[in-house]
Amino acid sequence: MAPPPSGLGRGERAPDFVLPLQDGTPTRFYARAGGMPAVLLFCPAAQTPQLLPCATTLAHLAARPLALFAVQYGRPAATLQAPFPVFTDAHGTVTAAYRLGQTSPATCFVLSPNLQILTTLPVHACAATAHQVLTTLATDLPPITPLAIHTQAPVLLIPRVLTSDLCHTLIHVWETRGHVDTGV
Repeated sequence: MAPPPSGLGRGERAPDFVLPLQDGTPTRFYARAGGMPAVLLFCPAAQTPQLLPCATTLAHLAARPLALFAVQYGRPAATLQAPFPVFTDAHGTVTAAYRLGQTSPATCFVLSPNLQILTTLPVHACAATAHQVLTTLATDLPPITPLAIHTQAPVLLIPRVLTSDLCHTLIHVWETRGHVDTGV
């Protein structure tokens, strides 16, 4: 059974894709994104010109570096010029990979620096969407203070993989079981 066209959920990895940019050059999304928070705006080709000023405003309001991308789905009437990369998804394959339908309204994906979905937002009003994006970035991606570790077991530290609710549940289970080492 196929998922409803509602967009990817929190914690899912943003699918990679190769689509042409405004100048027609096929470009890989992962080659341009990653390493900093990102916003990926999906919008119907007919609505893209109206949403670009909103996206540009969002990039200027961000308190820290923010990668901004747009994917216009459907057949654009004309080549679009924007101060950030705009991919053209004429056949809708990438839009479908992000679990959006061809008739979906404009949708904004807020991504972590390692390209995991932080939130999926419908774009109704420019100011409200910008506020929600900035709030998500501020609450879900607080600055990480570097930690000097002098001796460490061979483990990989990946911040924000588990939701805070799951972390609290795991801590609660550990605390209620009497801190007994299982030997594993």
